[in-house]
Amino acid sequence: MAIINVSAGQSIQQAINAAKNGDTIIVAPGVYRETLTISGKAITLASEFLTTGNANTIMTTIIDGGGSLVDSDPDVVRFTDTVPPGAKLIGFTVRNGGDGIKVEGTKVEILNNYITNTIDGINYKLVSSGVSGGIARNNIIEKNKDDGVDINQVADVVVEDNIIRQNGNDGIEVRMNSYTGTTVLNNIIRRNIISANNGDGIQLIDYPEVSQRYYRIENNLIEGNRDAGLGLMDNGDSSEDYRAASIPEPIDVIGNTFKNNNHGLTGGDNLVAINNIFINHTRIAMKGVDGNSIAAYNLFWNNGTNTQGSNVDTSTTIFADPLLSPTSQLQTGSPAIDKGTALFQWRGRTVINLPSSSYKGSAPDLGAFESGSTSQPQPQGSIGNRIWNDTDGDGIQDAEETGIANVSVKLLNSSQQIIATKLTNSNGHYTFNNLSAGNYTVQVDNSTLPSGAEITSDPDDTKDGQSLVTLATDETKVNIDFGYQFPLQPPQPKVIEVRVNSSSDDAEQRLTTGSMNLTSTDLELINDSVDQLVGLRFVGVNIPQGAKITNAYIQFKVDEIGSTTTNLTIRGEDVDNALTFTTSKNNISSRVTTDAAVVWNPLAWSTVSQAGINQRTANIASVIQEIVNRQGWSSGNSIATIISGTGKRTAESFDGDALGAPLLYVEFTPPTSSNI
Repeated sequence: MAIINVSAGQSIQQAINAAKNGDTIIVAPGVYRETLTISGKAITLASEFLTTGNANTIMTTIIDGGGSLVDSDPDVVRFTDTVPPGAKLIGFTVRNGGDGIKVEGTKVEILNNYITNTIDGINYKLVSSGVSGGIARNNIIEKNKDDGVDINQVADVVVEDNIIRQNGNDGIEVRMNSYTGTTVLNNIIRRNIISANNGDGIQLIDYPEVSQRYYRIENNLIEGNRDAGLGLMDNGDSSEDYRAASIPEPIDVIGNTFKNNNHGLTGGDNLVAINNIFINHTRIAMKGVDGNSIAAYNLFWNNGTNTQGSNVDTSTTIFADPLLSPTSQLQTGSPAIDKGTALFQWRGRTVINLPSSSYKGSAPDLGAFESGSTSQPQPQGSIGNRIWNDTDGDGIQDAEETGIANVSVKLLNSSQQIIATKLTNSNGHYTFNNLSAGNYTVQVDNSTLPSGAEITSDPDDTKDGQSLVTLATDETKVNIDFGYQFPLQPPQPKVIEVRVNSSSDDAEQRLTTGSMNLTSTDLELINDSVDQLVGLRFVGVNIPQGAKITNAYIQFKVDEIGSTTTNLTIRGEDVDNALTFTTSKNNISSRVTTDAAVVWNPLAWSTVSQAGINQRTANIASVIQEIVNRQGWSSGNSIATIISGTGKRTAESFDGDALGAPLLYVEFTPPTSSNI
């Protein structure tokens, strides 16, 4: 099982394509503007959060689908039903696409991600076969157009320890589509904060057939949702009308805090509601929990109507102020402390049987949070995001404008006291985490900016390097950006790296016969029983016409060790835009070459898979210079190099190791008029 590293500017999808079952791909911070599909293999795709545990890398490692929130947008990350169970997605910001993460008939672990500005944040949905599901844990899923989490068709999912808020429809929507299997589908929703969604907090939508499904909804804080905290609908209808549908499948609702919704809990013919708190509901806290259902050991307070048409055990029900803190913790003296039950059996089954070690006091508390527990959640608010070099001074972050590293950013509380300081990373990002609701000031320390920097943009348009930020409970605001422009400087050197990225872009030509090989798993430089020519083509070389090339080389990776004396000559193809190689005879030797030529006498290659200084060519700046000086050269064209000589060194090819294929490295100074 290999570890594959992806650097900023490289393609994550290319790494996915090269990975094998069980491999781990670790992605460096950066914005990756692509949509990803994982098929046929269970891989771990992660940001550097996987190895460092640094939450800042979640906000700065971004998969951006480039969509505009229309149904035709491709999903940002998609797992197909050919993926074996066990795939993982860890530690990314996922944004701007169809669905943020789609799981199609397989089991995936979705951990520690920030998912925003998509249609459904996470969508479990079948395309052909299988069971969708896995675990979604420790994610922030907010401000998506439709649902935060959409669970459809045949699904077996655990959704736990997430913040799911401010989505355009439901926080979690579950469709109980037709299912005729005999294996029970268990859907567990626990320890989440589900708040301020523009529909239900959780909505269960039944279909006519009774199916083998079980739902357990426990220890969630469900507050401030426009419609119901937990709303039950039927006949495939998702338009909430508080009908309190008589869903026959078993549903256990245990130890939740329902707060400040329109309705609290509506519906259920086989539902057990125990150890919950229902507070401040505009209309009805509990409606239509009837049939074979029971509600016991619950607390109701300050609701428009506490219960309607429900089977309520009044002997264990409390009607009193639970004395909740602003974060819904039980305060000293709360009547909800020690008033739950650790053991509850109903109609022949055990709903809960809690060990005494799982709660404080003589009995469990009511609601989502046990009083005095050391595991109660910390504030989840965050403020960030970037200090950038606004090279054109227009106050807009352009794609090519870079971040400014090592700038000190201070966070002040409402009393203007400094409570935290962060340094921007290499991409100019900063993040303050674990913040409570309140007013803050973000302030840039001007003394840490490069000399002569002038501000061009800040969030409140005052251009004073500071901005007031107001956070609601557990809110994330990662759009607090500041732009600065520096005095005009002479063009600075730039670096590009371009790797051979297709089978026909590295080729071998036998000198004796002229025959071509485009699919070899290695490249012999030069002898492979007979001498040959090697052609390498690099696509999308972003160097402006007339740039000054200061350094250039080709980096190889060792496929086989070798110490034979080897003398190589490297030339370029003298054309404006090199074409890929073909199987036509003499397709390398027939090409016109540059006048410039560079001799390289590589030292011994003694270690397989090494890609260091001994595997770099001599400086081929003169060869690249001759090509980019051509009148018809344009940035983004392709460059081909041709290697001849004697001796033997054996390097990886694209077909042998796509991520270790030859790489062109160029340092250059752009002409003054270039926008690169």
